[in-house]
Amino acid sequence: MPSVSRYRTWLAVPADEIEDLKKAHPPMNGHTPVIWDKEHKLWFARPGADLSRLDRWLPRPQDVSMNGSDPVTEFAQVLENAGLVLKELPVMDGKIHRVPT
Repeated sequence: MPSVSRYRTWLAVPADEIEDLKKAHPPMNGHTPVIWDKEHKLWFARPGADLSRLDRWLPRPQDVSMNGSDPVTEFAQVLENAGLVLKELPVMDGKIHRVPT
């Protein structure tokens, strides 16, 4: 059974998959089911679109960190998991810093 959107549903579409997105769903009553929002610069599915056809581009909240930790601390954990040795929290200044491994 298809999952039909009741509201505008935002989609996460990489630039190289736009044509695949456009082909994934047939027109609905003569209208395209997916539209580019110029203001938000995001693709969305119109209300009534079959979301099961667009599942590949639905946002996956579970893929985003929701542990509520501080971003600097979380970044430090990722660096340590990659084998870097940190003596203090990373400096978030946009520059490359050397650390031992």
